[in-house]
Amino acid sequence: MVLRLLALALALSGTAYAAAPATPTAPAAAAPVIGVPPADDAPQLRGRIVSDRYFAASGAFSVALPKLNKDSAAIMDSESIVVFKDQVSMFVMIGGWAMPAIQKWQLETSSPKEFLVGFFRDYVLRPSAEECPEIKLEEPAAGFLPEFEGGALLTYTLLPNSSAFKVDPAVAALPNPPTPVAKRGTLVFLKGNHVFAISIELAERVTQQSRYNLTKEKEDKVLLERLSKVASAMEFFPGQKPGAGAKP
Repeated sequence: MVLRLLALALALSGTAYAAAPATPTAPAAAAPVIGVPPADDAPQLRGRIVSDRYFAASGAFSVALPKLNKDSAAIMDSESIVVFKDQVSMFVMIGGWAMPAIQKWQLETSSPKEFLVGFFRDYVLRPSAEECPEIKLEEPAAGFLPEFEGGALLTYTLLPNSSAFKVDPAVAALPNPPTPVAKRGTLVFLKGNHVFAISIELAERVTQQSRYNLTKEKEDKVLLERLSKVASAMEFFPGQKPGAGAKP
């Protein structure tokens, strides 16, 4: 499921590496992760890990490594996307893409909000619907945060039977278990000539389903806090001179 999610993200192919690194120069081998090839057989990350940060191969961003459960940790990436995941509580996907000329024109001829709504619809929601036809946006469908990076689109989606996590064992043991419905928050924003997206799944909704009692309002608040925390841990265009990533 996770490998397919990575492939779906703007139709970019992904690579996988099991577990977190131990040295600044290269990831260290670790115990195999379910669904991911052993480290000896898995292709290397396209990006790189230095100390406690992941650097995207595209050069568009770096981010502090999140805390992962060491027994089920997985880091997968493509040129512009990275997924951090474990089987306990973590599913974070981050992407950063340079805008081609047509998207720059679209941005020039529309408002940032209109542009981000179109980007989310065409490059995030539609590919996800191919994997999960029952995916739906929670109402209100999208919010706009004008104070965040000059404007960011915030959405919450529901994905029946499409969680990145294992179902709560207490629920799975029921004679007729209810369908697990994953919930993800996604933040899409502009930086220079790039579009960035951060997506996080609310693990507790599936892993603790038998005792889960958060309201929609509390779910939204938790996801926004987690999205904001990841965004604050990012650095954009690392290693470039100031302003290099924002040239027209």
